[in-house]
Amino acid sequence: MPQAVFLMLNEMNIFLVSLLFLGLIETRAMAATIALNLSQPQDKVQKQNGKEQADPISPGLSLGPHFDINETWQFAPELGYILNQVSTKDHYGGKPKIETFYLLYDFVYSLSAQGSWKLRAGIGNFIKKTKGDGGTVSVPNGTSGTSTAYKPGKTKTSYTSSVNLGTEWYFSEGTPGEFFKNYRLFGEIFTFEPLDKQKRMYTLQIGIGANI
Repeated sequence: MPQAVFLMLNEMNIFLVSLLFLGLIETRAMAATIALNLSQPQDKVQKQNGKEQADPISPGLSLGPHFDINETWQFAPELGYILNQVSTKDHYGGKPKIETFYLLYDFVYSLSAQGSWKLRAGIGNFIKKTKGDGGTVSVPNGTSGTSTAYKPGKTKTSYTSSVNLGTEWYFSEGTPGEFFKNYRLFGEIFTFEPLDKQKRMYTLQIGIGANI
């Protein structure tokens, strides 16, 4: 299958699942949640002097329904967006635009009788889009010289999957009639390539959200 067709089918799949989520929010969902979050990838970028630097913290937004399975379990799919920040002239050179779209398929378990403290776990699909200004950039090659690296001149798309583990704490139920209610703090770790010691990477996400 040609690469362009493969990418198109994957993006269509994300779009169709997104529409499904929005439909479920209006029909069968117990509640819909919206959240603002901050993500910190583990991967590093190379500065022009050859030293490595961690990717900066990036803001994001997520939305999804919660479905009751029984008194202690819920299914909580989530559609999210991250605007990846680039603070230095990294391996792409300049400041490319990088953004990430993701879908999480998490199950949530209530750890307390009141349901205020919960554990969440599941899997996720991530789409990362990178757009640069093209051309080349010279980067240190680890010895005494430099190597030429090509910068993306158009949008490049990559697909990854994750194993997720996190927790959330509901600290306020709100008042009747309010649009936002049941406020929560949460944190989650996304593990990519969990079975491969060489490629395994992590992203930590924390945030605040509310039911709507």
